[in-house]
Amino acid sequence: MGIALESTAGGMETYKDRMNHLRRMAVIASSGRVPEIFHNVFPYLALGQYSLNFSYIWPDVTKQLGLLAAANQQLFWNAVWGLLQRFNDERLLIETGPTPEAKKWLNSCAEARAAESELTASPKIDGHAIECPNLARFNRVFSAELLRLANVDGSGLQNLAIATNCPDLNRVDYANVQKQLMTMLAEIGAAAAEAHSKPVVQAFLAFIRYDFGWTSSFFTKHEGTELGLDVDLTGVYAVEHRGLLTERGRRIDETRCILWLKLISKFRNPQQLPRAPTLYSLFLRMITRGDNEMQRHALGCLLAWRQSGVHPYAENLRNLVDEKRFRDEIKTFDLAVNGQSINIVHREQLMPILLRVLHGQMMVRNGKASRKDGMRIRRAVILNAM
Repeated sequence: MGIALESTAGGMETYKDRMNHLRRMAVIASSGRVPEIFHNVFPYLALGQYSLNFSYIWPDVTKQLGLLAAANQQLFWNAVWGLLQRFNDERLLIETGPTPEAKKWLNSCAEARAAESELTASPKIDGHAIECPNLARFNRVFSAELLRLANVDGSGLQNLAIATNCPDLNRVDYANVQKQLMTMLAEIGAAAAEAHSKPVVQAFLAFIRYDFGWTSSFFTKHEGTELGLDVDLTGVYAVEHRGLLTERGRRIDETRCILWLKLISKFRNPQQLPRAPTLYSLFLRMITRGDNEMQRHALGCLLAWRQSGVHPYAENLRNLVDEKRFRDEIKTFDLAVNGQSINIVHREQLMPILLRVLHGQMMVRNGKASRKDGMRIRRAVILNAM
């Protein structure tokens, strides 16, 4: 079935055939009827589907991997985290062979050259054929070498030919693969990630420290305190090799950060995580960011702590980071000490979060109106409420 899956071309015409093979393999792998030597076949084949430039198949792949995660959490985690760790040192992502599209290009070049050498007639002068033996020998050797080149996997000359003539065909969108893996892990693998929290927290903190520049100063500020890092993250994150294969940029890093937050917000007991005080302080800082989506997911991480003084107001806090519900909520949620909305006993835990959320909302920019009067009006509404 694995060979049949990989032999099926990617596209809408063959989508059902491809998914049928994957579903059968998911059922067999989830039932535990696979010999130990073949345990990794299904998860690796399934994860490989995220590298296809065919987004229609990705939700179904996630669904089938969910069956494996429910049946064999350790097998699922080993496959997914083993692949995600490669993005911490991008040298490990380099493939030894060409993509199917590049292979197809090589074969077409070899076939065209062979057909050309067969059809080319010998030149004639006065009706007599004249053929240069050296040129004929060169053509035969060149055609034979081109055919051999197209059929030898992992050849250095093969990779050189592809890189020189059609680099776009041999390109895997690693940034998108990482995004799909993180999205899938947040959807179906939060329990597995929480059970292996130590490497997850280390990877998240390494990303924040070395890639997400907006919060990197946090570590400098708290160096030597209980919130600082007393572990060396360079072994977790190969900083010098960033950007070899994955794109870098502020928007891309923000998307990765949101996916990390989405994953951690699904944890059931974040208080038990390694470096829990550091994580909590980071999330407090992130909710001050003028970005509704990042605020929403960072707030979700804080609410996962289920503090007695914060949890009763979870819906109010979520409404404040929702653009559609913000105005109604800010008008009805009374922040006064003697108001009816907040219990005086809860203010000590709630107000540090609430004030940071409002600070972030004062910085939010949405649409053209935010460059004119929208931002001024929003700030006036928040300051009036405070």
